[in-house]
Amino acid sequence: MALATRYDETPSKLLPLPLKTIPQRPTFSVVVNGKTLRMTHSSKSASLRILDINGKEFYSQPSLSPNESISVQNFRPGIYLVGIPRFGIKKIIVR
Repeated sequence: MALATRYDETPSKLLPLPLKTIPQRPTFSVVVNGKTLRMTHSSKSASLRILDINGKEFYSQPSLSPNESISVQNFRPGIYLVGIPRFGIKKIIVR
């Protein structure tokens, strides 16, 4: 049995949604360039947490501007997780 409209049904028209009702997905990028961690995000302000690979909080900053740079010179070499609430988590490697 196929799924289709019956002969006595009239298909209803779909109403287009205005683009303003669909929220923009937040964006977040992290780049390690030498001993500098550069972060960009699409919010006016956000908080930042950096965790080591074991999940222990290594660094936090309560207010983060949309284009922020942090020195990773004092970080030990290893893998870290950079998280901004509502944006997600990114993995970085410090050498």
